[in-house]
Amino acid sequence: MALSPAPHEPSSIRRGIVLILIAYVLLAIMDATSKYLVGSYHFTQIMAVRFWVFFVISLFTVRRTGILASFKSSFVFVQIIRALILIAEVSLIIFSFGRLPLADVHAVLTAAPLFVLILAGWTLGETIGFRGWISVLAGFSGAVLIIRPGFSDVSGYLVLPLIAALLWAVYQILSRLVSRRDTAETTLMYTTLICMLAFSAMAPFHWVWPQGFDWVLLLFVALLGAASHFCIIKAFTFTPASLLQPYSYSLFLWAIVLGYLVFGDVPDLPTVIGGAIIIAAGIYASDRDGTLWARLRGRIGLGP
Repeated sequence: MALSPAPHEPSSIRRGIVLILIAYVLLAIMDATSKYLVGSYHFTQIMAVRFWVFFVISLFTVRRTGILASFKSSFVFVQIIRALILIAEVSLIIFSFGRLPLADVHAVLTAAPLFVLILAGWTLGETIGFRGWISVLAGFSGAVLIIRPGFSDVSGYLVLPLIAALLWAVYQILSRLVSRRDTAETTLMYTTLICMLAFSAMAPFHWVWPQGFDWVLLLFVALLGAASHFCIIKAFTFTPASLLQPYSYSLFLWAIVLGYLVFGDVPDLPTVIGGAIIIAAGIYASDRDGTLWARLRGRIGLGP
C-alpha cells in the first residue's frame, strides 16, 4: 500500500490547504444548484443521481489498482459507518435547502469545526484546553443567536442543519482516522457504493422524470459532489484536521454570495452576527497557543 506524504511537510500542508479551499467552492456551487432542484424533485432523487455518477467516477479512479483491491480496508466497519453518517448528513442539508435560505443553513453549519474540536479530544486524543472550551461556548451562543428558539417561525428547521453540522464533524474525524491506513481510493469506493445503494433504494418512491435542462443540472450536482468529496479525502491525507478547520468557514461566505446572486436571499443581522461569532470562535480554538498564523506561515514556507 502506498504511503501518504508526511502530514507536516510544508509541501504537504500547502497541498492540503489548496484542496480544501477548492472543495468548499465546489460544495457551495453544488448546494446552490441543489437548492434550486429541490423545489421540483425529492432530495432522494437528487442524491441518487449524484451518487450514480459519483460511483462511475470512482470506478474510473481505481481502474489501475483494481476494483476488488480498492475495497481492502483496515477499517471496514468504520468505512461503513462513515458512509451512513454522510447519507444522513447530506439528506438533512438538502431537506433544509427546501425550507431555509442558503446562507442561513450554512451559518448553522459553521458550528461543525467546533464539534470537530470536541470530538477530536475524545477520539483522537487531542487536548481541548481552556481556549477550546471558551470557543465551544462562544460558538454555541452564536448558534443560538442564529436559531433564535421561540422567536422565529423557522427556528425548528434550523435545528436540522445543526444536527447535520454534528454529523459532518463526525464524518471528518472518521475521514482522518481511516486515512491513517486506507488510501483515498478505498475510502472513495466505500463512500460511493454505500451511498449509491441507499439512495437508489429510496428514490423510486419519489421519482419524477426530469425535464429538459434539469438533467444537466442533476449531472452537474453529481460531478461537483464527486470532485469536492475527493478533494476533502485527499486534503485529510496531506494535512492535519486542526490546520484545515479555519478554511472551512469560506463555505459560509460563498453561500452568502451565491444565495444573493441566485435566489436574492439576504441573511438578516442576527444570522450574520451569529455566523461571525461561530467563525471567530473556531479560529480562536484553532490558535491554541496564540501563534496559529505564524506557525502556519512557517509550515508552508512563507517565513515568519
